[in-house]
Amino acid sequence: MNSTKRAIQTTFIDLYRKKSYDQMNVKELCVQTPVARTTFYEYYDNLGTLKAEIEDELIGGILKIAKATAGGSFVEMNLNVFFAQTLDYIKSHWEENYAFLVAQPNLAYIAKWKDAIKYHFRLRFPEKDAVPNRGLIMEVIASAVIGAYTYVLVGDYYVPDLKLPEERRPIGHWGRLHQSYLKLHRPMLYNELILSGRLHTVVADLNEQAADRLDLIIRQMMKAEGVTEAMKAENQMLWVQSMNSIRCRAEEIIKTELIYC
Repeated sequence: MNSTKRAIQTTFIDLYRKKSYDQMNVKELCVQTPVARTTFYEYYDNLGTLKAEIEDELIGGILKIAKATAGGSFVEMNLNVFFAQTLDYIKSHWEENYAFLVAQPNLAYIAKWKDAIKYHFRLRFPEKDAVPNRGLIMEVIASAVIGAYTYVLVGDYYVPDLKLPEERRPIGHWGRLHQSYLKLHRPMLYNELILSGRLHTVVADLNEQAADRLDLIIRQMMKAEGVTEAMKAENQMLWVQSMNSIRCRAEEIIKTELIYC
């Protein structure tokens, strides 16, 4: 990897640790690297491809360790050696792993790592393929392994949390709907959020976003359809009917845009 790509990746990880990924942009990254945006686009299509490359490189390093440790036979792999070398590798890439596992859990990275763990588990213990619920067992093992490495990254230090305690943030009507949807229709994502400790934050944030969006849509519909205070004064029954209709339609939009997706 050349020095320019390395600089871009380093800046990305630094920004990722400090702010929400959704709020990051190419312009800011290029200013802080510093590098011209034209140079950035020579290497990457967008921030998503950059993030994916970092994820793949990190997982690739772990796969190389596994292959070298196995020495051609995963069944005879020395797991103690593998875990020790993997731990050293994670520590040597502390910034990236801390960013993706602790500062702002990266579900895509965690999923790729889990897939690698499950793949190696099948090679190391082929006899387990016949065990009932082996998928669930491998999921638990993969989660435990990543959790252990994450603990090493965090250590015994306390990190100050300047946000309100999560139990004081209500998830509200929209949050409950979205949580139920995730549990029933997107169980893998639901479990990932639980394991990473982010489920409450995600649904609480979505509840606030949905409430703000609903208010905006209602106001836009009222303006477009001429539902005004004057109408309310002149014909309250018509105003109530119009508002109920607007609210029902607005709520359906919220469900489509934010809740059931």
